[in-house]
Amino acid sequence: MIGKARRSFAPGDTVKRAFGCRHSLTGSPKYANTKKISRGVNMTPEDFQSAGLEFRQARTSIHSEQVATQAMMEISKLAELRKLLQSMERSLGLQELSPVERDVYYAASEISKSDEEVRTVLLIEHSLLQTVSRPTFFRALKSLVNKGYLSQGRASNRGRYLVHQPRT
Repeated sequence: MIGKARRSFAPGDTVKRAFGCRHSLTGSPKYANTKKISRGVNMTPEDFQSAGLEFRQARTSIHSEQVATQAMMEISKLAELRKLLQSMERSLGLQELSPVERDVYYAASEISKSDEEVRTVLLIEHSLLQTVSRPTFFRALKSLVNKGYLSQGRASNRGRYLVHQPRT
């Protein structure tokens, strides 16, 4: 180092490292989990700061590798779930429906568990259909009626539908 005087620490001096560990140069650490520093250590305060920075960078690097590994495991689980869903849709004959039609049919099936008839007001507010526009929703609803998955309710009121079992 040019222009910086290196400070030699004498035995018995206490120094605080950048990441909070204090060491006594007599060889007995102030904290039990710290390393012993032997006689004759010739380090500047900048060296201690650099060591602390390297320690934090290594810890951050290890943490980001763990997060990346965990994310890959989660994506792998999602892929397995997606394959399972597609297999179930194929076995029920739902693969012929568009994604929006499937979402409308799933929402109608879920709502119809509690009621005999499904109202369009409840369907539009369903969480599966939050991102679907009104015109797209009504096109999908009409298509499901034409394909026999839904039918108009028994009452003369509009906006009520009966859910039918999928054709296999």
